[in-house]
Amino acid sequence: MKPVLRGLTKRCPHCGASGLFIGWWTMHKHCPGCGMKFERDQGYGTGAMIVNTAVTIGTFLIVFVAIMVVTWPDVPWSTALIVTMVINTLIPIVFYPWSKTIFLGLDLAVRPLGADELARATAWLAQNDSPTNGIDAR
Repeated sequence: MKPVLRGLTKRCPHCGASGLFIGWWTMHKHCPGCGMKFERDQGYGTGAMIVNTAVTIGTFLIVFVAIMVVTWPDVPWSTALIVTMVINTLIPIVFYPWSKTIFLGLDLAVRPLGADELARATAWLAQNDSPTNGIDAR
């Protein structure tokens, strides 16, 4: 559960280091603290998309149902449509970095780092031992 909690705070789910992102959209390839490679397998971004989509749909449903409950029986459908469209546009953008770290945390909780991944992380740290450790944007 610890990796998921670290992911919720936008930290490395393995070691808890911060500074995983270069700006809003780009994540380092490796953790600056432990050297873990963030994309553990090919297509790893799909899991983050699933987390982002689930949070967006969940937020949409909560807001939509709340609007209906609060305004029933005269639901302002146009207002509900506009509010939920704004939510469905903004949530994926705002939540993007967290979706990546949360998915990584979920993956690490289910499938911890193996000896080979730990060895590669250690080797990467040894090769990149500098003040800009981890700055290798895609």
